[in-house]
Amino acid sequence: MIDPKKNNNDQIVEALKDEDDMKEEIYAKKNDEFLLKQRMKKLILIIIMFTVFILVIIWLLSLTKSGNRSFADVENIMSKAAESYYADNKSLLPKADKGTNEVSLQKLINLEYMKELEKYSSKATSCSGKVVVENNDDQYVYVPYLDCGSSYKTTELFRKVTSSSNIVTSDAGLYSMNGEYVFRGDNVNNYVKLGDNLWRIVKVDSNDDVVLILDGAYDMSTYWDDRYNTAEEFNYGYNSFKISRMNTYLTSIYTAAKEQDTKSFDPLLFSKNTMKHLSGYKLCHGMRGENDAFNNNSLECSQTMDNAKIGLLTLSDYINASLDQSCAKATDVSCQNYNYLATHDSDWWLLTANSKNNTDVYYVSSSGIIKSTYASSYFDIRPVIHLNSKTMYKSGKGTKNKPYKIK
Repeated sequence: MIDPKKNNNDQIVEALKDEDDMKEEIYAKKNDEFLLKQRMKKLILIIIMFTVFILVIIWLLSLTKSGNRSFADVENIMSKAAESYYADNKSLLPKADKGTNEVSLQKLINLEYMKELEKYSSKATSCSGKVVVENNDDQYVYVPYLDCGSSYKTTELFRKVTSSSNIVTSDAGLYSMNGEYVFRGDNVNNYVKLGDNLWRIVKVDSNDDVVLILDGAYDMSTYWDDRYNTAEEFNYGYNSFKISRMNTYLTSIYTAAKEQDTKSFDPLLFSKNTMKHLSGYKLCHGMRGENDAFNNNSLECSQTMDNAKIGLLTLSDYINASLDQSCAKATDVSCQNYNYLATHDSDWWLLTANSKNNTDVYYVSSSGIIKSTYASSYFDIRPVIHLNSKTMYKSGKGTKNKPYKIK
């Protein structure tokens, strides 16, 4: 209110001062409201975080209570217990490659490396078991076996694949032939997922190894061998696998993976879990002629390399994957028919060389036809590996959408 006793200038100054005071009061009030909201947000966030923390603690505690562990958890506990047992008894570890030893479940319990099974799972009231330790190329692999009768039983991958319900005598599927179990046909449920990669089961061999081939191509296309061939007076290469560039290349893939070489190790092809399951096998690299019709790998196995970890597919194995009755030798174009291995976008190398000369190697064309050409040609490679018989089945049905998975 304007005081008539004051002059106009004083009145104006006083009015402006009152207005500033009001603005400061409004600002202070808004600032207090803002700070209050910030404190409330922090308080709510703290409450949420504390609640989540409590829930996590409750969940972790629930896992330790009797009856809440899965059979897979029990198997992991058995493996850890066995590792501790052998750490205290190193003299019992197998010394030779592929050598094994085992410790019973009851012994691990009696020696207090683990508790009674009932402490982990209420379902494991009448179970027996053991842990097998294997020396796999100087890496010790601990494989638990748990048998709880009808409730649960540890299953190896090879047993899952070769169960009687999977064996067929006609149409596409798994056939018993040449002392092995071989997938044949163009639509078969033989997918296995290792890490991020899909593989196909070629067969289960006589040693119960599961033989896999990469579903797609690995890395870039490459030559089988590119050395100067003195007979041909050109760099056509030599088709002797033992001295080939391909042998060196495949070996380097495994060596890099084993040594975890950061420069050349490819974790996408071989995870650490995959590495421990790789089995050293007798790689058959013998040559065969274009009209040879013996498809039991007898010709290919006339020359072998022991303890191979990575190879390529033999000509016999490609031919056997076809259900076409007229597919018997390398020159039979019909081998592309009813053959799941024939479906590939580009040409890819086989392991088998052509015995007609010292330069040619067999490969599979993008249309699935078997051909041979100079070893110096560039084609895709599809690595072949063996999973050992102690590789355990985890889940899956072998389909592309639900591939087999391993523990």
